[in-house]
Amino acid sequence: MKPVFFDKATTPPTPIYEGKGRSFRMLTEKKTGYGKFGMHISEGPAGLAGKESVETKDELVFILKGSMTIEAAGERRDLQPGQGVLIPAGLKFDWAAGPDGWQAIILYSPPLE
Repeated sequence: MKPVFFDKATTPPTPIYEGKGRSFRMLTEKKTGYGKFGMHISEGPAGLAGKESVETKDELVFILKGSMTIEAAGERRDLQPGQGVLIPAGLKFDWAAGPDGWQAIILYSPPLE
């Protein structure tokens, strides 16, 4: 396999959370044919929140800007830039954007799409 180069500046955003956020899906299996992990950069405004569960994929969230609160398995953490969480496949979790919104790198294994 050859190296796969990617660039946020040339990746069109995909609307997420009813168009309130966006995801730059730079490494997906569909784009690269690589089936081990995928990478997105997601961002959204303050006040956005949700409940999630990625049934068949491990998810790693690493905060770049802003903040996000994650609650899973009885633990609650306020994540700041430079902090993250690994959420195993099938674990249900709640999240909420901080007062300045968030920008995060999201890794999935295996990749989405």
